[in-house]
Amino acid sequence: MGVYTGTIPPFYVGRLPISKLTELYDFASAATSAWSTWVPTLTNLTLGNGTQTARYRQLGQTVDYYWSLLLGSTSAVGTTPRFTLPVAPASFYGSLTTGFPGNFHLLDAGTAHRQGMVQFDSGSTVQLAYWDATPTLQGITSTIPWTWTTGDALTVFGGTYEAA
Repeated sequence: MGVYTGTIPPFYVGRLPISKLTELYDFASAATSAWSTWVPTLTNLTLGNGTQTARYRQLGQTVDYYWSLLLGSTSAVGTTPRFTLPVAPASFYGSLTTGFPGNFHLLDAGTAHRQGMVQFDSGSTVQLAYWDATPTLQGITSTIPWTWTTGDALTVFGGTYEAA
């Protein structure tokens, strides 16, 4: 699993105590193994028969994550869609004005796309917003930036933040 929450021990070349080898192995394993999955809590998003992918890795206090929702015929997007992160973020993030822990891509069934940002909402919850043509960060609704339908997708890539 791609989770390591320890601290890498300091050492000098050729002078690594045997007791620290396990710690280094655990770190190397987390850094190079497959990412772990998590099941986010969705708000103003209905998965229905769509497909959700949620993967992350944690190395020390750094959390990298990927989240995607491909809409099916019974999926829905509402006003200000949100989801929970895999690990609680550091408390200093706290609100929409303190950080953007990821880039975001919207796809309109292969015909149009927009870029956006993930914004901290509260606690472990983030919300999604997109850049309009001006560019100004705008909220998402069931009809903005388009009416959501089967095959549309919301994807967060390059998400990184500091864990609590």
